Amino acid sequence: MTSGAMHTATPTIVTGIHHVSIVVTDLERSRRFYAEVLGLREIPRPATFDFVVVWYDLGTQHIHLVPRETADVPGARHFALHVEDAAAARRHFATLGVPSRETTPLPGCDRFFVHDPDGNLIEIMQWFRPYHPETDGIGSAYAVAPPSGERFEPALMKTGTPSAATAPEE
Repeated sequence: MTSGAMHTATPTIVTGIHHVSIVVTDLERSRRFYAEVLGLREIPRPATFDFVVVWYDLGTQHIHLVPRETADVPGARHFALHVEDAAAARRHFATLGVPSRETTPLPGCDRFFVHDPDGNLIEIMQWFRPYHPETDGIGSAYAVAPPSGERFEPALMKTGTPSAATAPEE
């Protein structure tokens, strides 16, 4: 596949995202964050798993917490969670002492970032309407120009940048 090229001839074999696995170093601390801060519902892992992993149910998707000795290197990698009300989510995180970072606006979306206790980057998004590449994408006569000035944008981060992971204090 060439960079920037859009291919349409290949038949669709992928139908969605089932789960995201997140590396954590302190499983109980992470359990508290994902359950109490994010409000996710933990479900039993499969009976065939004879190893430790924690599953959270998000309807047709899951988040899996995978314990390791060391955290992942900070970088642009992240996952996004949809919320009904981004302003309420910002207040919720602020009340709990979880810092949030504003980022590049997306047409039809209010979004920001938080970190889990291991520095894993989580995008919080409230979509007001679907993204329309025909009108919102680069090259469209209707597209809004990117903002000028400083902003937090994972796509612009260098891997391992210390400021990339600002986890909340315990």
